[in-house]
Amino acid sequence: MRYKFLLMLLSPLIAFGQSFSPHEQFEVGDVVNYSVNVNGKTKPLEYTFNKVEKNLQSGKVIFDSKEGEFISQGIGFESQDFGLTNGEMVIRKPDVKIFEPAMQVGAKWTNFFEAKGESFKAQIIQQAQVEKFEKVKLKFVEVDCFLVSTNDTLQVVNAKSEVLSGKASNKIWVGVVNNRLLIVKREYQNSFGAKMVQELSDLPKISDVHKKLEKLKDLHKSGLINDAEYELKKKEILKTL
Repeated sequence: MRYKFLLMLLSPLIAFGQSFSPHEQFEVGDVVNYSVNVNGKTKPLEYTFNKVEKNLQSGKVIFDSKEGEFISQGIGFESQDFGLTNGEMVIRKPDVKIFEPAMQVGAKWTNFFEAKGESFKAQIIQQAQVEKFEKVKLKFVEVDCFLVSTNDTLQVVNAKSEVLSGKASNKIWVGVVNNRLLIVKREYQNSFGAKMVQELSDLPKISDVHKKLEKLKDLHKSGLINDAEYELKKKEILKTL
């Protein structure tokens, strides 16, 4: 009995102490690949980071045979990306918080946003919560993840100007893989019949482009290479993207 009581006292401390393993920011040239199953059909999804700043990450995204640009106002936020259930480029305003680098079990937040695609516009109220800390087993690695769940209330205006009301839910597992903090797995479904499972299909490909550019800057500042040499070498490095 005393043992059970001690476990009850300790469990909040254990939950509070759970955190992501050490990780670094994404860098220019990093590539992340997913497998996406939409209503029973599997499609590839690839992200290539072309710009990484404190409050902005962007780059090329390829979903199945479509190519576009993803934009994120910092790690854990979604601004512009493909809608994985319909294949349309979707812009979300304001930016949607999916997770944050410092999370703990029990944390809650609400997102109010508009999602606009090529054939629809939706007003969404999203209630999010960090449910638990658990292991997710992929084909190539096992990852410690926080599970974020969301319950969404939707009001959609479609291409025919019809107004439809519905519900949606997300389960999003977030963890560190190959030293990058990212979505490891996501399950989504809505009351209009769409279902989707997104899962990391390989280890993120880590680029050394950023490190090479920083080293090149240092060489230039120290006078070891001149302006012309600096610009030439910079172009050579950027061509590897």
